[in-house]
Amino acid sequence: MNPFEPSINSNPFATSEWAGSSAFGNANPFGQLGVVPTRDSFDVARGLSALDNKEESETFSVSEVRYKPPSPIIGLVSNNNILVFALENGHIIRLNLLEPAGLEDVEIVRGQTIVKMFLDPSGTHLLLVVNNEDTYYLPQNQRRPQKLKVRGVESVAFQREVQNPSQGVQILVGTNTGQVYEGFLRDGLQRYRPVFNINTEGMNITSLVFEHFPGDETKFFTMAVTPDRIIQFVGGPSLDLALSHPIYRVLPGSLPHSQLRVFSVRGGLLTSFAWLAKPGIFHGSLVFGSQNPGDTVMSSDTDLLPYPEKNPARSMVLTEFYFILLYPNKIQAISRLTKEVEWEKNFDTTLVSLAHDPVHNLIFFFSNNKVFELSVVDEDKNVWEKYLQMNKFEEALQYAKTAAQKDQIWSKRAEYYFSSSKWELAAKCYAKSKKSFEEICLKFITVGQHDPLRTFFAL
Repeated sequence: MNPFEPSINSNPFATSEWAGSSAFGNANPFGQLGVVPTRDSFDVARGLSALDNKEESETFSVSEVRYKPPSPIIGLVSNNNILVFALENGHIIRLNLLEPAGLEDVEIVRGQTIVKMFLDPSGTHLLLVVNNEDTYYLPQNQRRPQKLKVRGVESVAFQREVQNPSQGVQILVGTNTGQVYEGFLRDGLQRYRPVFNINTEGMNITSLVFEHFPGDETKFFTMAVTPDRIIQFVGGPSLDLALSHPIYRVLPGSLPHSQLRVFSVRGGLLTSFAWLAKPGIFHGSLVFGSQNPGDTVMSSDTDLLPYPEKNPARSMVLTEFYFILLYPNKIQAISRLTKEVEWEKNFDTTLVSLAHDPVHNLIFFFSNNKVFELSVVDEDKNVWEKYLQMNKFEEALQYAKTAAQKDQIWSKRAEYYFSSSKWELAAKCYAKSKKSFEEICLKFITVGQHDPLRTFFAL
């Protein structure tokens, strides 16, 4: 079991070029390094061919960079084109994809293994936890990690919108004792104070996220998950006072690697969440309004999606229209609309974790000796058709891209209203379709409905 809670990613390498990974293009991150892996230590595979059922897809494709590390890869994190991966020997590799020649190899602490990494949305602030529970801080452009007086860290939530990340970032920290702390990172940890305690022995805070309410910098929404429950908070006027009124939702069973994932469109306000729990994926929309402390931000559309496999997934990424799930030997995409598996790919290596750079929509996953990139292209391509099958006509029109698609939507909408005896609505929709005049007149005359035809003629 990989100890990392994934939210990030890494750089595998090649002496002559990067290939098969859209994040890297043809740049060689080792080109100007004094120490370069030998040619025998790696080779590069361009886009993998489709081998398994459901692998053929215009939306999903996997590229592999084969790399033989000096020590097993145990974690990857990524944000804002900054990639960090951890090796079992206590080193990290840090790479800016925009400057691939400037790769850094940093030893965090000799004799200890890195078990968790957390990178803020700007890629500036990196926190690392080693196996003796010590925590280290390594900001961008520094090579000497700073040991913090923080132990037992299980999860970190970073302030998402920061004008100047180099001036510091506000954080929430979840621990393996069920406590949540509020802090501020700038040249180290400037403050660190407890703000919540779940008061349940052995209850890890495995994921955290917080967000300002729109238009109100003094009102916060916070979500946290443990192996068996999801907790939400609304409050303020400061983050340290915002976690006073928890709302719990408990699901059966306990999943040690329980994960919380959220989605926002192009870095905007959070719109949805997904919780990787023991019985399945608990998910729904987030609706911000006039909530008071103790109120929920989850909408009424929350649902539990059972895993399509026998066991829970190992890791998850949430995109606008898909749940991306990782299993030990498989990656899988489930439509958030139809709840069906639309794509999957099998592997002959044991996969460890997924990592996501939401700023640039890069998705990586890895085993101990291989790194892959999952490309997701035009994921909204057939969304209009899925909404149409669900009779969600307004949503279907929103995602329709051609006149033929819109005509199909108006025609089905008219048929839907006609079969429900909603004659006036049916007439208005027929008027926007390309159905023939004779066909529409005959339909209404056959059922003795002449008045709706006047509506049709008027349009």
